[in-house]
Amino acid sequence: MKQHISTDSFWIHTPKHIATRPSSRRPPSVAQTVTNWLPPHLFVILSMLSVQTGAAFAKNLFPIIGSSGTVFLRLSFAALLFLAIARPRLRGYTAKDYLLVACFGITIAAMNGFFYASITRLPLGIATTLEFSGPLAVTLIASRRL
Repeated sequence: MKQHISTDSFWIHTPKHIATRPSSRRPPSVAQTVTNWLPPHLFVILSMLSVQTGAAFAKNLFPIIGSSGTVFLRLSFAALLFLAIARPRLRGYTAKDYLLVACFGITIAAMNGFFYASITRLPLGIATTLEFSGPLAVTLIASRRL
C-alpha cells in the first residue's frame, strides 16, 4: 500500500484512502482531561459530597415545587452539566442504544424520585443512611470470597 506523503500539516501520513484531518477529531473534554490526573477515590468523595449537598438544598425546594419537581430540576441541570462538560457524541447510535440510555434515565429518575419522596417523610440523615445501606450491602455480599 502506498503511503500518502504530504507537506500539508493537516493530513496524517496514512494511506490515501483513510487519511483524515486531525482537526476532525474532537479535542479531549474537560472530563477526560481531569480524569487523567485526579485519583479515583477523590471522585468517590466528590460524588458523595455532590449527592449529600444536593439533597440538603433540594429539601428546601419541597414546599415550593414538591419532590417530583425537585427531581425534574435536579436531573435536568445534571443532564445539561453533563452535556457541557463531557460533550458526548449524540449521533451514530442505534435505536437499541438510545433505548438503553432512555431506560437508564428512567431508572435514575425513579431512584431519585423515591429518595426525595423519602426525604419528605424522614429526616435527611436517616433517609441517606437507608439509601446508602442497600448498595453497601450488595457490595459487601458480592465481595465475599468463598
